[in-house]
Amino acid sequence: VNFRARWEEAETELTQNILAAKDRLSKVFLAEDLLTLISRICTELHVGSLRADITLYKTAIALAAWEGRLKVVAEDIRQAAKWVLAHRRRQQPFQTPNDGPDTNDLLDELMDSLPQDQDDKNKEQQPPPEGSEDDRQDSADDTPP
Repeated sequence: VNFRARWEEAETELTQNILAAKDRLSKVFLAEDLLTLISRICTELHVGSLRADITLYKTAIALAAWEGRLKVVAEDIRQAAKWVLAHRRRQQPFQTPNDGPDTNDLLDELMDSLPQDQDDKNKEQQPPPEGSEDDRQDSADDTPP
């Protein structure tokens, strides 16, 4: 069996998964409390760039889409932070990555600071459909008096 034939089925499945995630991507919702968590993570880890917040946000959304969900959960942010922040932490000259607080420990502490019921709510709740009564109500709440 040649190389192409051996991997064709896996390649086709992966292509379909990528296309499905790409279609889902624009529909993925990230709750405001998780957006705040992203900012806290970057602040507490002394990340020296605003691009890290944006990259962490986009990575968490992409991960949720890849996993087949329309709502980002805290675990998406934890995983994305491991990928995104490893090389972005501020370091002083002669400081090694092992100096200072451990990234995993800080992530655990920040994730634990999320109210447990809120994290469960984020896992279960889906964003309101566009144009729905809930969506219009949310927009009305943002309008100044």
